[in-house]
Amino acid sequence: MKLPAWLMLHKPLSKRARTIFGIGSIVLPLLLWSVVSYVPFVWHPQILITDPGDVDYLEAGMRMDRAPFQEAVQEMKNEGKAPPSGTPSNPIYLPAPDEVATAFYTAFTTPPAERDGP
Repeated sequence: MKLPAWLMLHKPLSKRARTIFGIGSIVLPLLLWSVVSYVPFVWHPQILITDPGDVDYLEAGMRMDRAPFQEAVQEMKNEGKAPPSGTPSNPIYLPAPDEVATAFYTAFTTPPAERDGP
């Protein structure tokens, strides 16, 4: 079986193939990262608390796993109290691309806290 020319590893890639692989090596990971970050049904294992309701151990802005959150919601509903609410979110170690871009921009535009600081 003869392999197509673009699969031959012992030959250098053509300029067109290098361009396609170069663009793909940047675009495909960014696309995958965006899908994981922005499409809610793909992977959002945590809940970002927006309103803690009557649950005393929750605060707005904290994240928690889905199962304990659902338990807290059900417990508050059973007791007739205000249940917590939140939005699906990714863990803190996988921020969305726009959050990373904002942090990157802020890091370069904010002056250092001290005169001698970096």
